[in-house]
Amino acid sequence: MRSVPIVLLASCAMTAQQPERPEAERTLADFSRPEEGKKWRTVLDGVMGGRSTGSFVVEDGCMVFTGVLNTNGGGFSSVRRRDDNFRLGGEAGIHLRVRGDGRKYTLRLRQPVSGARYSASYRTKFETGDGREWQDVYVPYEALTPTWRGRTLDLPQVDPTKVDEIGVSIDDKIDGPFRIEIQQIRTYAAFDIDAMRDRGRPLVVFATDARDPRAARQIAAATKEAEGFADREITLVVVYDEGASFAGQRPLSKRDCDALRDRFARNRKGAKDGFTALLVGKDGGVKRTAHDPITCEELFAQIDAMPMRRREVRERGR
Repeated sequence: MRSVPIVLLASCAMTAQQPERPEAERTLADFSRPEEGKKWRTVLDGVMGGRSTGSFVVEDGCMVFTGVLNTNGGGFSSVRRRDDNFRLGGEAGIHLRVRGDGRKYTLRLRQPVSGARYSASYRTKFETGDGREWQDVYVPYEALTPTWRGRTLDLPQVDPTKVDEIGVSIDDKIDGPFRIEIQQIRTYAAFDIDAMRDRGRPLVVFATDARDPRAARQIAAATKEAEGFADREITLVVVYDEGASFAGQRPLSKRDCDALRDRFARNRKGAKDGFTALLVGKDGGVKRTAHDPITCEELFAQIDAMPMRRREVRERGR
């Protein structure tokens, strides 16, 4: 079973701003509402003769799921919510807001299999931090693998319109206590760079893959200068020919990447072995094209000289 390609801690430098899209971005579970907990249940490996424990409470605006995993048996513990009317479809995937304990957890979507008496579990694992920070976990539908009782099935990609259950489980084959807090579960829309007009400044980086040292330097610079990126509303968007591409904290699908390549094809001419960095302004126009990494000093100086940025600074000072 594959792991989610992109799971990043909340970061000022990596925050992608997205438009309001009720048809594709909506809440599936909001634990700030006390009644939400009544819709969930625990399912443990006791159904398979296992000895793991698990329970949850809803408090302080989140679900707290705790227990002890015992691999002498089934070796899993889970929380699930059944709903025949999730109305999924039209979005790119599932977005979870969680705070974990450093262990790997699994997102599970259940879908009935046509002509069969069983349902497939479409699953993928995601990693969690050490419990000090909340994480935004983005799971694209294409990352989910169909399984049944631990066996991988030869089935098409999940059909979101047929999903009738969502759940989070732990089955990482490690004995011992676990704890994960879940604040919210939502869907998220396909990436649309035009939606960032007047709201953010994308820094779009194209590279062959993550092994490109120029891409690594550009990403490292953005991470180091997270505060400066956030202050200037810069979002880092990385598009690889091979590997997990991302915009801020969220993964990009193949369709997202193809759209960005088509959009900036002319700007990428003359690239050295595929690397290009583009600064896009709030008006949607390309303000800088480079075939080597752009230093943060150069980037900040150019943005700070822009009339729109100067106006922003003046308005903040009022």
